Amino acid sequence: LARRFFVNNEHGSLPGIEAVQRKIVDILNDEPDSNVPGIQSEPIRGERGRLFYGCSPITMSITNDSGNITGRDHEGIIREDISGSAYFTFPDNEAGYFPYDEEYRFELRGTATGVFTLVFESIEDNEVISQILEYRNIPVTENSRGILTLSPTIDSPELLYDVDGDGTQDFMIPPGTEAPEELQRMFSERGDVNRDGGIDISDAIYVLYYLFTGEVKLECREIGDANSDGDVDISDSI
Repeated sequence: LARRFFVNNEHGSLPGIEAVQRKIVDILNDEPDSNVPGIQSEPIRGERGRLFYGCSPITMSITNDSGNITGRDHEGIIREDISGSAYFTFPDNEAGYFPYDEEYRFELRGTATGVFTLVFESIEDNEVISQILEYRNIPVTENSRGILTLSPTIDSPELLYDVDGDGTQDFMIPPGTEAPEELQRMFSERGDVNRDGGIDISDAIYVLYYLFTGEVKLECREIGDANSDGDVDISDSI
């Protein structure tokens, strides 16, 4: 099980920091839970700001009005140009933190086909979380792009979502809602009724169970309409 530790300093300075050296020695001595002042298990945060994290497969960046970037730029380079911000990368996701004091442009870019979840937590001076914005289970491809305008004056920013990366906004997704049905259908493979990633005899059996027992449900009728005749019936199982 991977363990992660954080220190409030520049990345290039880490090798020369005594606390980091002590922590490394403790880890090598099989004492990862040792208490070393200056080392913590949670990301470093400022006094008031927003913590954000995304679950794969996306990468993210934020830009302020001055053009400063924190996150991965369009060349894939990790930057922390915004004062008081931070960006973290993990094996399965990325996260960051930025001051909650001005307007920002937030961008996400797909890295593979799948679904992503994006969460923002607004944290006040007393460490209290005052607001949580969630965009959950959004279908994505490696070409997908999304933009959010984040500001202390915008309570419910909509995700402007370009599914295929052609530069045209396809959907406006408010926080706390399901992905639009039309968007979900775009990622549904007709005939893969049990959603196991393949089309085989198990899908035919699933259709029969759906039709005659009522013990199973279809997430989307278009998936069950294997022969594209506009209905789900015995002919789809055949």
